[in-house]
Amino acid sequence: MLEFSLLAGVLFGLFFGLVGLGLNLVFGVMRIVNLAHGDFMMLGAFGAFWAYNLWGWNPLITVPVQGLAFVLAGMALYYFLVPRLVVLKDFEMISLVLFFGLSQVIEALAVMAFGNNPRSIFQPVFGRHPLHFLGQTLPAAWVASAGISLVFIILVYLYLYRTRAGYATRAVMASRDEAAASGV
Repeated sequence: MLEFSLLAGVLFGLFFGLVGLGLNLVFGVMRIVNLAHGDFMMLGAFGAFWAYNLWGWNPLITVPVQGLAFVLAGMALYYFLVPRLVVLKDFEMISLVLFFGLSQVIEALAVMAFGNNPRSIFQPVFGRHPLHFLGQTLPAAWVASAGISLVFIILVYLYLYRTRAGYATRAVMASRDEAAASGV
């Protein structure tokens, strides 16, 4: 049982590490505390679930579709809310309250629309057989999710530390004023 808990913790830790990395980048660059970040992930998961159940789409195909949909939703949210925030005196605290409220609204609407019962996609997307490691049986989807998360974490690392744009991103995260003064 301990081995399973440790392995599951590592696998889920990679996934949630990627989620936290996205949240950290948004806060670091824009100084906005987006507490609705996880709710958008939940909506993406529901989108994949319904695309599979209604149209029979493979859940892997829905990832880029959901990604594009939520990039567009995020852009709309950004252009609708953020320009109003940055002119305020204490916009970091106000962004925390605003996105907390948005999170509550999204969760309430999701419960009204979908109910509060857990749902799963039972199609074996990553193979029909679970993986065996250290005497433990792990679902292939967990391992694949952790692997994909690790790839994206490495890509973000390479972006931040091996590209000029990443260098500028880190400069803005460290000090917006000094980055602006140096031409970033």
